[in-house]
Amino acid sequence: MGFVKSKITTKFEFGNDFRKGGIKFIRIDGLTQQEGKVMDALVEAWNEYIKLEKQHPSDINEFGDGIHKCQHALTIRILRRDYPEGYPIKYKEV
Repeated sequence: MGFVKSKITTKFEFGNDFRKGGIKFIRIDGLTQQEGKVMDALVEAWNEYIKLEKQHPSDINEFGDGIHKCQHALTIRILRRDYPEGYPIKYKEV
């Protein structure tokens, strides 16, 4: 997953750091903490899906395509935050 341990106490944008067992973890993939939870769930879903008994030759590819579509939706969020001129955010919370 996209984490690195850190002993540095720094302010991070987008809430992309968290503590577990007294160790600070920082997401290094550009996702917010909430987005990261979604991405991590996608990884877990893939890992569990490939353990299932195969029923059809297309199963793995179709599931993988679905995962990739979801990952794309998450990664475009990083682009919108970092490059709002080229990838504008259409909805903003008020």
